Amino acid sequence: MSHSLPGALPIRRSNLLWGSSYPTLLRRYIFEEFRQADGSSAREMTGTGLGLAISKRLIEMHGGRIWVESEYGHGATFSFLLPLVGPPAAEAGAAGETEQPSEGKIVLVVEDNRQFSDLLAFYLRQEGYIPVQHYNGVSVLEKARELKPALITLDIMLPGQDGWDVLRALKSDPQTKDIPVLVISALEDGELAFSLGAVDYLVKPIRREDLHRVLDRLAATGPLTRHVTVLVVDDDPGVIKLLQQMLLADSCTLLAAYDGRQGLTMACSEHPDAILLDLLMPGMSGFEVLEALRADAETADIPVIVLTARDVTEGERTLLNDHIQGLMRKSTLTPKSLLAELRRLEALRG
Repeated sequence: MSHSLPGALPIRRSNLLWGSSYPTLLRRYIFEEFRQADGSSAREMTGTGLGLAISKRLIEMHGGRIWVESEYGHGATFSFLLPLVGPPAAEAGAAGETEQPSEGKIVLVVEDNRQFSDLLAFYLRQEGYIPVQHYNGVSVLEKARELKPALITLDIMLPGQDGWDVLRALKSDPQTKDIPVLVISALEDGELAFSLGAVDYLVKPIRREDLHRVLDRLAATGPLTRHVTVLVVDDDPGVIKLLQQMLLADSCTLLAAYDGRQGLTMACSEHPDAILLDLLMPGMSGFEVLEALRADAETADIPVIVLTARDVTEGERTLLNDHIQGLMRKSTLTPKSLLAELRRLEALRG
């Protein structure tokens, strides 16, 4: 018998009799893609074994869980739980969008798949935001000007206008260029999204935890609670000048080092609250600087945010992951995004 949990609706499938039952293997493998309880060539039932894997993914996307109970000779029973509270049905207007809210933290959801749009809206309401759903790529710029949302979630494969074109238009317009855009797509092309100005990129399907992580990072854009010292290590004077303009003097003291060795010396003598580190520098690269920082007890605990003008390879990202606290592209750097990273570091350090 299935047991319901508070706030959950139990749904049970009828018993399935298996001619040859393997309870332990059944529970361990059958929810994996392309796996069956009986994997031998003599099995009577054929198929690729995707049904239960897809069911598990869909149920978990909606905040539920699925499990199996089996008894040798009697068969198996599949049960799953779904939250009682679901995304409310959205009535589409003449322009294919939901009614505009009058106040609150608005998020413009640009997604043509109605089910996924409703799921995103459900997640956003759980996070305390007010979603406005828009189902095509047409008039997104005008809607963003009108709403001035805290965030735009943007699909790429949209009817009417391609999501990449929508993103370019949003980032080229003075009224919308500072609105954070989160790209959520089935396409795996995060590098292009970042180069065009997106703050983050998620590949469908997503969980609420994925969205929460992005929203939590974007929310960390308030003023710093204390004055911080930031060391910039970059051989480009133009970048250092730009950062000086971005970081207000009343909240930050900016120290500048124009090569890796000077950066190491200043890190030891000044012990800044954070280091902004370029990777490509003549003489001593950012990778070498990072290795030296982590090898020295005096500087090992200083948070490092890498600034890069080029794409980071998977191998380089693996090398960096355990040694840095953030990575930002120079092409998409804004005062708001930089302050958000420093605010996040401040929160992590307590």
